Amino acid sequence: MVEASMTSNDRIILDKILEQRHQELGPTLSASKFFELFTAGEIVKDYDLSYDELESGIVGDGGDGGVDAIYLFANGELVQDDTDLSGLKRNVQIELYLLQSKTSASFTETSIDRLRAFTEDLLNLSKDVGSLAGVYNEDVIENIRRFRATYETLASRFPLLSVRYRYASKGD
Repeated sequence: MVEASMTSNDRIILDKILEQRHQELGPTLSASKFFELFTAGEIVKDYDLSYDELESGIVGDGGDGGVDAIYLFANGELVQDDTDLSGLKRNVQIELYLLQSKTSASFTETSIDRLRAFTEDLLNLSKDVGSLAGVYNEDVIENIRRFRATYETLASRFPLLSVRYRYASKGD
């Protein structure tokens, strides 16, 4: 009988892969920071982001609201501060990825609760972003501003908004 859960062999192999990739790609990063970057790269790999673009989405630190990385895409293109949205006219699709990465071997309900609370703040357009400054770090605030500005700019084109949550850990 084959179990669907992660075996100890799977964890050993995963740890070896992470260790090797860590040495290749980011030996100066802490293990947890590298895990955030690695998992983000795997989750958004279909968007073919550069290392700098991938790193720009990492927001995890104190005051991150339970979010380690945030990526915003409009019609498949990464939205950054200098992104020109004027060419998007019809069938606009906005995808927002909210990632949580834990090196622990399990998921926690607390992390899910924090993501829910963060999402409420993010999507409540009536809540002034400035009022969130004491709650979230500057990288998170910047991403909230970028999301809201993008969404409001594209509102008249009735975009389809997808919020995608990804929780990565080394466990089941």
